[in-house]
Amino acid sequence: MSSSRQTVKFEVAELLHARNYHTWKNDMRAVLTSEGSYRIVTRRETPPNSETSTQGREYLNRAARAASMIYLSVEPSIRNVLNNLSDEDLDDPARVWEVLRQKYDSASLKSGRIDIINRFHTSTMKSNVTVAEYISDLLAIRQELAGSDEAISDTTVVSHLLRTVPDSFAITVGILKHKSPEEQTLDSVSAALIEEETSLARRNTQVGSTLNTAGTLTSGNALAAGVQRRGGRGGHRRWQPYANQRKAELNQKCHYCLREGHRERDCSLKQNAADYKKERLGEWSATAASAQFTVKHDDAHECGLNCTEFHGF
Repeated sequence: MSSSRQTVKFEVAELLHARNYHTWKNDMRAVLTSEGSYRIVTRRETPPNSETSTQGREYLNRAARAASMIYLSVEPSIRNVLNNLSDEDLDDPARVWEVLRQKYDSASLKSGRIDIINRFHTSTMKSNVTVAEYISDLLAIRQELAGSDEAISDTTVVSHLLRTVPDSFAITVGILKHKSPEEQTLDSVSAALIEEETSLARRNTQVGSTLNTAGTLTSGNALAAGVQRRGGRGGHRRWQPYANQRKAELNQKCHYCLREGHRERDCSLKQNAADYKKERLGEWSATAASAQFTVKHDDAHECGLNCTEFHGF
């Protein structure tokens, strides 16, 4: 794909290609509106009776600018399609607009809508894409079906989002799934996943920092031990206060979420995970009580909940 963006007077719009018609249309509608030409493109404004009047000349100038902007806002391969139009049609922005709609608005056809729906439900979050970008991609696909009988609801977007984010979001996804439907809004779910992504990135950074610090402390402790052995009586006392201070500082960093300011036993993230696990255990126990027979796990890892109790199947 060649250059995919076009700079215009008031906006930067993505060039039209085979699969972004609705996004392109919305961008160009804003651009053409700012130029006072969108009503011409949609034929809601008709030319005045006299083209030689002041109003007539002004109308023709706006129509010519609109036709030029539409032509320059599509990819070169699509310009070749427009070049097959007659000069009269090419100079008519409404005609060019309609030709592009008929050819690239796939949602206008039943087969096209089915393709869009399949594209939505087979979308997954790639490793090099952020949550915000993934949500934006899903909403762009949904926009292609806006106003049709197959329009995709917020609930469907939320369900697909929670099902297709990576396993690293498992705890947050579990908490979100157990919220009431009223709380599972697209905005709140998106915000929670984006916040979790930020926390994961910060924790990964802190893990690297902690490993480096641990290596430094290990070397320092070995050096202190050497001084204690070689220094004789009292030789280690210069190091002891520093070692105690560092130990106290390290004890204030949670070993579960790696955040500073609290200990692992006070970690709210760990408590949320534990509550979620207990709730799942309760569901499995209820299933076991109503089962016809039971099976005992020989290996604790056979159970997805790391449980060694009896379970019914």
